[in-house]
Amino acid sequence: TTGLYLEEAITEMCELITKYCGGKYRLLNKTDISALNLKVAKVTDIQNHPNADKLYILKIDLGDEKRQLCAGLKPYYPDPNDLLNKHLVVVTNLEPAKLRGELSEGMLLAGDDGENVGILNPQKSSPGDQVFVEGVSEYKTDKIGFNDFMKYTLEAKDGYAYLQGKQLQTSTEKIKLEKVVNGRIR
Repeated sequence: TTGLYLEEAITEMCELITKYCGGKYRLLNKTDISALNLKVAKVTDIQNHPNADKLYILKIDLGDEKRQLCAGLKPYYPDPNDLLNKHLVVVTNLEPAKLRGELSEGMLLAGDDGENVGILNPQKSSPGDQVFVEGVSEYKTDKIGFNDFMKYTLEAKDGYAYLQGKQLQTSTEKIKLEKVVNGRIR
């Protein structure tokens, strides 16, 4: 059961309890979708990580800025040219981290179905385009830690990306995944 289904089941259970027993309920620890700032990025350069067999070092274009990311995609994209010039979805406000001695200034999102791993692939969108869910118009730029990021439920359903059960999109397209139809996104 994914986090989305668990949350829906808990909400339904609470509504039934209040319907038949009275009272009120409040769900705690709900994550704030607007705290996660996702943008489209274009891969402009890709190199093997000098200190890690499974990592690439990617140079990305976010429209108004350039950044470097480390990504564990080498086992799933053994030919780096398969990623060059592709558009990705990046968590832009994740705290920077050093991965095996190399700076990573954000994190790209990829789906995993247990056998395949594939990037989120907004090819019709431009670098720097905001990735959003319906109903949220502003996104925070405050840095968030990796543990805070892990509280979000990101999943692939029928080849599309969802955050907290809401479909991810840009102003020009709904976000699809490569290689993964159903699974988790990280």
